[in-house]
Amino acid sequence: MPYQRKQVSTNFINKAFLNDDCIVDAALETFTGRWISQVLVCIKTGSNKFGLIKHRLPGISDHMLGLRLKHLVDNNLITKNIDEGEKTYEVTSDGHSLVGILENLARWQSKRLGLENTALACFNSVEGSAPTFPAHN
Repeated sequence: MPYQRKQVSTNFINKAFLNDDCIVDAALETFTGRWISQVLVCIKTGSNKFGLIKHRLPGISDHMLGLRLKHLVDNNLITKNIDEGEKTYEVTSDGHSLVGILENLARWQSKRLGLENTALACFNSVEGSAPTFPAHN
């Protein structure tokens, strides 16, 4: 069961205030958790099954991947399809819109860091073989 903050904690109250007061903070909550944007991009670039995503993101645990897929489904960024017992995931219209925003964010950050030639490497697939994200220790 995921950790639930106490509803009387200062952190919970502040987070609720910020999300109610600023639509940007509420939007950021949708994709800023660990692995969320990477999982979304994997699905967008063709890795649409649990095992394929896991292969692309070698540092993510099965448990965390399951949580992130559920988060993306719950936030209408991907859909989960089951056909003859096989689960696949597909990016929704909202998910595609978010990927466009993430691409712009990647360009912005890459420019700030002087890495402009690598800005969108993780967003593109070549001949159906999407790039692998590096494992983080």
